[in-house]
Amino acid sequence: MEKITLSKKNLILALLLQFVTVFTYAQSQTFNASGTFVVPAGVTTLTVEAWGGGGKGGTRTTNGNSGGGGGGGYARKLVSVTPGASYTVNVGTGSTTPGTPGNGSWFNTSGTVFAAGGNSPATDNASGATGGSASIGDITVNGGNGAAGASGFGGGGGSGVGTGLTATNGSGFNGGTIAGGGSGGAGRSGTTGIGAVGVQPGGGGGGAFKNNSDGLTYAGGNGGNGRVVLQWNAEIDIQSSSTSITDGDYTVINTGDARDFGTTYINTPITKTFTIYNTGYSTLTIGAVTIGGTNAANFTVTTAPASSVVPGGSTTVVVSFNSSTVGTKTASLSIANSDSNENPYDFSMSAYAADPEINLQGSATNIADGSTTVSAGNNTLFGSTHIATPITKTYTIQNLGTGLLNIGAITITGLGASSFSVTTAPPASIAAGSSASFIVTFNPSTTGVKNATITIVNNDSNENPYNFAIQGTGTDPEFNLQGNNIDIADGDLIPQANDFTSCGAIDVATGTIANTFIIQNINTGAGAMTLSIGTITITGANASDFTITTPPAASVAAGAQTLFVVTFNPSALGLRSAVIHIASNDSD
Repeated sequence: MEKITLSKKNLILALLLQFVTVFTYAQSQTFNASGTFVVPAGVTTLTVEAWGGGGKGGTRTTNGNSGGGGGGGYARKLVSVTPGASYTVNVGTGSTTPGTPGNGSWFNTSGTVFAAGGNSPATDNASGATGGSASIGDITVNGGNGAAGASGFGGGGGSGVGTGLTATNGSGFNGGTIAGGGSGGAGRSGTTGIGAVGVQPGGGGGGAFKNNSDGLTYAGGNGGNGRVVLQWNAEIDIQSSSTSITDGDYTVINTGDARDFGTTYINTPITKTFTIYNTGYSTLTIGAVTIGGTNAANFTVTTAPASSVVPGGSTTVVVSFNSSTVGTKTASLSIANSDSNENPYDFSMSAYAADPEINLQGSATNIADGSTTVSAGNNTLFGSTHIATPITKTYTIQNLGTGLLNIGAITITGLGASSFSVTTAPPASIAAGSSASFIVTFNPSTTGVKNATITIVNNDSNENPYNFAIQGTGTDPEFNLQGNNIDIADGDLIPQANDFTSCGAIDVATGTIANTFIIQNINTGAGAMTLSIGTITITGANASDFTITTPPAASVAAGAQTLFVVTFNPSALGLRSAVIHIASNDSD
């Protein structure tokens, strides 16, 4: 008996432990021959992949060439199973008989998952056989076709189905080859002989070639046996914005990271969608989705994922973020699932809550939101201006906060609103720490005090809209003309003796007459202003007979008056007429 040393015992123990570990975590089983599968505990679905046996290459009993055998077909299907139950696994063998296809492979029954065997050419037939078809599964692929034999060689066998779910036909005497599938056997070329056998899984055999009269039979290569692979691992992968998030990722979150929600305003929810993929071979079960961490209260699962995800499928979980305070908020997302080594799947999340802070200034002086007091110091008091003589005031909108300040409509309301207008609008948004201006024009059409309110729509969380009062006064003198204490209307072209507009009859040679007229500024109420007197001109057919011999004052205060004298000195007999024009700052 061999003596076992301590070091050998340790080696045996290590090997034993290694074997146990592999067995414990194995989540697939490959059957290269028929057998029985016992479903592990907790497994309720598994993915079955099956390859049918390859067809036999053509046999020659007479001189000539034979075609290659077809590759075995392929089937894949997700199958529901019972933990602890036993299921039959049938691995189809490659064909060994001319004209007979390879045997099909299946799981449980031939109607559950079935991969058809490749076809075989009849004896002394140069045609290549077709690959296995009529398989049963969620995905089925035909095996590669065998090549036809030609002068000097037998045809190569078609390949089994490879990892890319395609198969390769035989070409000439070369068997088809494909990664992950059994290669077809090569046909005999150049000299008399048998075809090469197909490779497992599902490779078709190569065709024989005979070129002598020895009376012997030369067999085509047998088809490669099929295969059945069972896989039952669920594999979770979580992505956001098409970027995978590593399980257990609690590293610093930078802008643009898949775990970053970005920036929103306080009290303005934003959402982020996480997609849960099952890249494994068994149904992925999704359990509780929980949120933890420092700011867990700011994050909410608003759309829960499906309770299960089939292999190759996905589901989504939507998380909403909302905060009433400014700053970076972090939390963790944990998703319970049936992945054997990523349960729960958890990672950190981050979002930033910003708040713009609007402030308004006029002439570098703050204007409080809701202010009803006007002042020249902050441009809310426009002062007085003559009717139809606009004046402007500039206001500055400051963003003293941490988020983008959006500016909406600026409206002016109130009894005097029609006298004010926004003539230069601000931009639609103002970055944090920046400012922008807008201009309001006051252009009254009537006299008096005009009161209005400016309203600025914005996204400040507690000052929307921003309102403040403005005021301006429209002013205008009121010109009135009298002769002999009788009012003379503007535009009066009918002379009358009682108001001195008719001078009466005067001797041409020696007579003159002087009439005195009074200019009054009769506006003494709100909006009253000094009346400015400009040039007085006399026009008409006999303008030279009339002269301003005493001009009026250049200005007349509200409620005051001035006089001027017109002297008539006719130069000829008859009716003499003219029109007096008095320029002033009366608007009408």
